[in-house]
Amino acid sequence: MVHGGVASVLVVDDDLGVLRAVCRALLGHQVTATDDPDQALALLGTGQFEAMVTDLDMPRMHGAKLIAEARRLPRAAGLAILVLTGEAVSEVAGARQVLRKPADPTSLCAALEAALACPTLACARSILDQAGPRA
Repeated sequence: MVHGGVASVLVVDDDLGVLRAVCRALLGHQVTATDDPDQALALLGTGQFEAMVTDLDMPRMHGAKLIAEARRLPRAAGLAILVLTGEAVSEVAGARQVLRKPADPTSLCAALEAALACPTLACARSILDQAGPRA
């Protein structure tokens, strides 16, 4: 992480209430929020983000496609990606962690910290397993 423990995080969700809740949960990090996956890709192209938290079920672009497109961006190659969704999925290609909505702020922050601390999915899962049950 940069800025003395503060990460630059992009949050993408078509539900403005969820965007606000996630931004509050990640207080202490530099958070940018958008409800537009196309805008998210443009922002990710700047290379200024260390992590992204995204929904899956969005009207303009499914979150799985957003993740796949983000993974193709050279300036977002090391991006830690978390999925926050109401869908009944446990894994999403390209994401380090999937959390079910509504996720409590402690679980969200723990998942973000694990994803940022570890370059691999297995490492992030190991840290989260040691931390205990997740929402």
